[in-house]
Amino acid sequence: RNAEMIKNSVRYHMLANKPADTQRIIETIGQQKDIEEIRVFNKEGVVKLSSLRSHIGAKVDATAQGCTHCHKPGTRPPLSLPPEQAAQLVSAAGSKKLIAVMETIPNEPACPSCHRPSKRILGNLQVLFSFNRIEDQLASGKRLIVILVALLIATISLVQALFTHVEISIPTRKLIAAIRAMAAGNPSPRIDIPQTGEIGEMARRFSHMAGKLQEARLKDLQWTDELTRRVATATADITAANKRLSVANKAKSR
Repeated sequence: RNAEMIKNSVRYHMLANKPADTQRIIETIGQQKDIEEIRVFNKEGVVKLSSLRSHIGAKVDATAQGCTHCHKPGTRPPLSLPPEQAAQLVSAAGSKKLIAVMETIPNEPACPSCHRPSKRILGNLQVLFSFNRIEDQLASGKRLIVILVALLIATISLVQALFTHVEISIPTRKLIAAIRAMAAGNPSPRIDIPQTGEIGEMARRFSHMAGKLQEARLKDLQWTDELTRRVATATADITAANKRLSVANKAKSR
Protein backbone atom coordinates (compact mmCIF):
# COMPACT_ATOMS: atom_id res chain seq x y z
CA ARG A 1 0.00 0.00 0.00
CA ASN A 2 2.84 2.40 0.78
CA ALA A 3 4.47 1.74 -2.58
CA GLU A 4 1.16 2.26 -4.36
CA MET A 5 0.56 5.47 -2.41
CA ILE A 6 4.00 6.78 -3.40
CA LYS A 7 3.38 5.86 -7.03
CA ASN A 8 0.07 7.73 -6.96
CA SER A 9 1.78 10.71 -5.31
CA VAL A 10 4.28 11.15 -8.15
CA ARG A 11 1.95 10.09 -10.98
CA TYR A 12 0.89 13.62 -11.95
CA HIS A 13 4.47 14.90 -12.15
CA MET A 14 5.56 11.86 -14.14
CA LEU A 15 2.70 12.36 -16.60
CA ALA A 16 3.66 16.04 -16.87
CA ASN A 17 7.25 14.97 -17.52
CA LYS A 18 8.60 16.88 -14.51
CA PRO A 19 11.45 14.69 -13.25
CA ALA A 20 12.83 17.38 -10.91
CA ASP A 21 9.50 17.68 -9.08
CA THR A 22 9.18 13.91 -8.98
CA GLN A 23 12.67 13.63 -7.52
CA ARG A 24 11.88 16.16 -4.78
CA ILE A 25 8.70 14.29 -3.81
CA ILE A 26 10.59 11.00 -3.64
CA GLU A 27 13.32 12.58 -1.53
CA THR A 28 10.74 14.09 0.85
CA ILE A 29 8.87 10.82 1.32
CA GLY A 30 12.16 8.94 1.63
CA GLN A 31 13.03 10.92 4.77
CA GLN A 32 10.55 8.88 6.81
CA LYS A 33 12.46 6.86 9.41
CA ASP A 34 11.12 3.45 8.34
CA ILE A 35 12.04 3.98 4.67
CA GLU A 36 15.60 3.21 3.62
CA GLU A 37 15.25 4.20 -0.02
CA ILE A 38 12.74 4.87 -2.79
CA ARG A 39 13.90 4.33 -6.35
CA VAL A 40 12.44 4.22 -9.84
CA PHE A 41 13.92 1.92 -12.48
CA ASN A 42 13.45 2.03 -16.22
CA LYS A 43 12.98 -1.18 -18.19
CA GLU A 44 16.74 -1.65 -18.49
CA GLY A 45 17.15 -1.67 -14.67
CA VAL A 46 18.77 1.76 -14.48
CA VAL A 47 17.88 3.86 -11.44
CA LYS A 48 16.35 7.04 -12.89
CA LEU A 49 15.05 8.52 -9.62
CA SER A 50 16.03 7.79 -6.02
CA SER A 51 15.64 9.26 -2.56
CA LEU A 52 19.42 8.76 -2.36
CA ARG A 53 20.86 10.87 -5.19
CA SER A 54 24.12 8.93 -5.18
CA HIS A 55 22.25 5.85 -6.46
CA ILE A 56 20.83 7.60 -9.52
CA GLY A 57 22.33 6.09 -12.68
CA ALA A 58 23.23 2.76 -11.09
CA LYS A 59 22.09 -0.35 -12.90
CA VAL A 60 20.51 -3.32 -11.14
CA ASP A 61 20.67 -6.77 -12.70
CA ALA A 62 17.39 -8.60 -13.27
CA THR A 63 18.67 -11.47 -11.14
CA ALA A 64 19.27 -9.24 -8.13
CA GLN A 65 17.32 -9.65 -4.90
CA GLY A 66 13.82 -8.26 -5.16
CA CYS A 67 13.70 -8.61 -8.95
CA THR A 68 13.32 -12.35 -9.43
CA HIS A 69 9.54 -12.37 -8.92
CA CYS A 70 9.05 -10.34 -12.07
CA HIS A 71 12.07 -11.26 -14.16
CA LYS A 72 11.91 -14.99 -14.61
CA PRO A 73 13.74 -16.68 -17.48
CA GLY A 74 11.53 -17.19 -20.54
CA THR A 75 8.61 -15.12 -19.25
CA ARG A 76 7.42 -11.56 -19.71
CA PRO A 77 7.26 -9.40 -16.58
CA PRO A 78 3.67 -9.14 -15.30
CA LEU A 79 1.82 -5.83 -15.26
CA SER A 80 1.29 -6.24 -11.52
CA LEU A 81 2.15 -8.60 -8.71
CA PRO A 82 -0.18 -10.11 -6.13
CA PRO A 83 0.34 -8.66 -2.62
CA GLU A 84 2.03 -11.82 -1.32
CA GLN A 85 4.71 -11.55 -4.06
CA ALA A 86 5.13 -7.76 -4.19
CA ALA A 87 7.22 -7.75 -0.99
CA GLN A 88 10.48 -9.64 -0.50
CA LEU A 89 12.97 -9.87 2.33
CA VAL A 90 16.41 -8.96 1.03
CA SER A 91 19.84 -8.59 2.59
CA ALA A 92 21.81 -5.37 2.52
CA ALA A 93 25.31 -4.40 3.62
CA GLY A 94 26.39 -6.03 6.85
CA SER A 95 23.60 -7.74 8.76
CA LYS A 96 20.96 -5.28 7.69
CA LYS A 97 17.73 -6.73 6.35
CA LEU A 98 15.29 -4.87 4.12
CA ILE A 99 11.77 -5.44 2.87
CA ALA A 100 11.66 -4.61 -0.83
CA VAL A 101 8.20 -3.70 -2.12
CA MET A 102 7.90 -3.47 -5.91
CA GLU A 103 5.23 -1.66 -7.93
CA THR A 104 5.18 -1.73 -11.72
CA ILE A 105 4.70 1.52 -13.62
CA PRO A 106 2.46 0.67 -16.58
CA ASN A 107 2.13 2.73 -19.74
CA GLU A 108 -0.99 4.91 -19.81
CA PRO A 109 -2.96 6.57 -22.59
CA ALA A 110 -2.22 9.91 -20.94
CA CYS A 111 1.45 9.80 -21.95
CA PRO A 112 1.67 8.81 -25.64
CA SER A 113 3.95 11.74 -26.39
CA CYS A 114 6.61 10.37 -24.05
CA HIS A 115 6.36 6.62 -24.62
CA ARG A 116 5.26 4.42 -27.47
CA PRO A 117 1.80 2.90 -26.98
CA SER A 118 3.27 -0.55 -27.61
CA LYS A 119 5.20 -0.40 -24.35
CA ARG A 120 3.35 -2.28 -21.62
CA ILE A 121 5.62 -1.40 -18.70
CA LEU A 122 7.68 1.76 -18.39
CA GLY A 123 9.57 0.78 -15.28
CA ASN A 124 9.26 -0.11 -11.61
CA LEU A 125 8.96 1.72 -8.32
CA GLN A 126 10.75 0.04 -5.44
CA VAL A 127 10.44 0.99 -1.77
CA LEU A 128 12.96 -0.42 0.68
CA PHE A 129 11.82 -0.62 4.31
CA SER A 130 14.13 -1.37 7.24
CA PHE A 131 13.27 -4.83 8.52
CA ASN A 132 15.62 -4.33 11.49
CA ARG A 133 13.39 -1.53 12.76
CA ILE A 134 10.37 -3.78 12.31
CA GLU A 135 12.18 -6.50 14.27
CA ASP A 136 12.96 -3.96 17.01
CA GLN A 137 9.30 -2.93 17.09
CA LEU A 138 8.24 -6.58 17.27
CA ALA A 139 10.72 -7.19 20.09
CA SER A 140 9.39 -4.14 21.94
CA GLY A 141 5.86 -5.39 21.37
CA LYS A 142 6.80 -8.82 22.75
CA ARG A 143 8.36 -7.22 25.83
CA LEU A 144 5.25 -5.12 26.31
CA ILE A 145 3.06 -8.23 25.98
CA VAL A 146 5.19 -10.07 28.56
CA ILE A 147 4.88 -7.13 30.97
CA LEU A 148 1.12 -6.89 30.42
CA VAL A 149 0.70 -10.65 30.92
CA ALA A 150 2.76 -10.48 34.13
CA LEU A 151 0.64 -7.58 35.39
CA LEU A 152 -2.52 -9.47 34.46
CA ILE A 153 -1.35 -12.59 36.31
CA ALA A 154 -0.40 -10.49 39.35
CA THR A 155 -3.79 -8.75 39.30
CA ILE A 156 -5.66 -12.04 38.98
CA SER A 157 -3.61 -13.52 41.84
CA LEU A 158 -4.31 -10.48 44.03
CA VAL A 159 -8.04 -10.60 43.27
CA GLN A 160 -8.12 -14.33 43.92
CA ALA A 161 -6.28 -13.92 47.23
CA LEU A 162 -8.66 -11.13 48.27
CA PHE A 163 -11.66 -13.21 47.25
CA THR A 164 -10.35 -16.20 49.21
CA HIS A 165 -9.75 -14.04 52.28
CA VAL A 166 -13.17 -12.36 52.19
CA GLU A 167 -15.30 -15.27 50.99
CA ILE A 168 -13.57 -18.23 52.69
CA SER A 169 -11.02 -17.30 55.38
CA ILE A 170 -13.09 -14.75 57.32
CA PRO A 171 -16.37 -16.80 57.32
CA THR A 172 -14.45 -19.95 58.29
CA ARG A 173 -12.83 -18.14 61.22
CA LYS A 174 -16.23 -16.90 62.38
CA LEU A 175 -17.64 -20.42 62.17
CA ILE A 176 -14.73 -21.89 64.15
CA ALA A 177 -15.10 -19.15 66.78
CA ALA A 178 -18.82 -19.96 67.14
CA ILE A 179 -18.09 -23.68 67.56
CA ARG A 180 -15.49 -22.93 70.23
CA ALA A 181 -17.95 -20.61 72.00
CA MET A 182 -20.55 -23.36 72.04
CA ALA A 183 -17.99 -25.83 73.39
CA ALA A 184 -17.09 -23.30 76.12
CA GLY A 185 -20.68 -23.11 77.32
CA ASN A 186 -22.39 -20.48 75.19
CA PRO A 187 -25.55 -22.32 74.21
CA SER A 188 -26.57 -20.08 71.35
CA PRO A 189 -23.70 -18.35 69.49
CA ARG A 190 -24.72 -16.45 66.39
CA ILE A 191 -22.71 -16.13 63.16
CA ASP A 192 -23.01 -13.07 60.92
CA ILE A 193 -22.05 -14.44 57.49
CA PRO A 194 -23.87 -12.86 54.52
CA GLN A 195 -22.43 -15.27 51.91
CA THR A 196 -24.85 -17.33 49.85
CA GLY A 197 -22.51 -20.23 49.01
CA GLU A 198 -21.67 -23.43 50.85
CA ILE A 199 -20.05 -21.62 53.77
CA GLY A 200 -23.06 -19.33 54.12
CA GLU A 201 -25.38 -22.34 54.08
CA MET A 202 -23.23 -24.05 56.73
CA ALA A 203 -23.35 -20.93 58.91
CA ARG A 204 -27.14 -20.67 58.62
CA ARG A 205 -27.59 -24.33 59.51
CA PHE A 206 -25.22 -23.93 62.47
CA SER A 207 -27.20 -20.90 63.70
CA HIS A 208 -30.44 -22.88 63.25
CA MET A 209 -28.99 -25.79 65.22
CA ALA A 210 -27.76 -23.44 67.96
CA GLY A 211 -31.23 -21.90 68.15
CA LYS A 212 -32.84 -25.32 68.48
CA LEU A 213 -30.37 -26.25 71.21
CA GLN A 214 -31.18 -23.01 73.04
CA GLU A 215 -34.92 -23.78 72.81
CA ALA A 216 -34.32 -27.30 74.14
CA ARG A 217 -32.23 -25.92 77.00
CA LEU A 218 -34.94 -23.41 77.90
CA LYS A 219 -37.53 -26.18 77.90
CA ASP A 220 -35.27 -28.28 80.13
CA LEU A 221 -34.87 -25.35 82.49
CA GLN A 222 -38.61 -24.75 82.51
CA TRP A 223 -39.29 -28.44 83.17
CA THR A 224 -36.70 -28.49 85.95
CA ASP A 225 -38.32 -25.45 87.55
CA GLU A 226 -41.76 -27.03 87.22
CA LEU A 227 -40.53 -30.31 88.66
CA THR A 228 -38.86 -28.49 91.56
CA ARG A 229 -42.07 -26.57 92.21
CA ARG A 230 -44.13 -29.75 92.16
CA VAL A 231 -41.71 -31.56 94.48
CA ALA A 232 -41.77 -28.61 96.86
CA THR A 233 -45.57 -28.55 96.81
CA ALA A 234 -45.78 -32.30 97.40
CA THR A 235 -43.25 -32.06 100.21
CA ALA A 236 -45.24 -29.28 101.84
CA ASP A 237 -48.45 -31.29 101.55
CA ILE A 238 -46.78 -34.35 103.08
CA THR A 239 -45.34 -32.26 105.92
CA ALA A 240 -48.74 -30.70 106.63
CA ALA A 241 -50.41 -34.14 106.56
CA ASN A 242 -47.81 -35.51 108.96
CA LYS A 243 -48.43 -32.62 111.34
CA ARG A 244 -52.16 -33.23 111.27
CA LEU A 245 -51.63 -36.94 111.83
CA SER A 246 -49.31 -36.23 114.76
CA VAL A 247 -51.87 -33.91 116.32
CA ALA A 248 -54.60 -36.51 115.90
CA ASN A 249 -52.48 -39.24 117.53
CA LYS A 250 -51.74 -37.07 120.51
CA ALA A 251 -55.44 -36.31 120.95
CA LYS A 252 -56.31 -40.02 120.98
CA SER A 253 -53.66 -40.84 123.52
CA ARG A 254 -55.21 -38.46 126.09
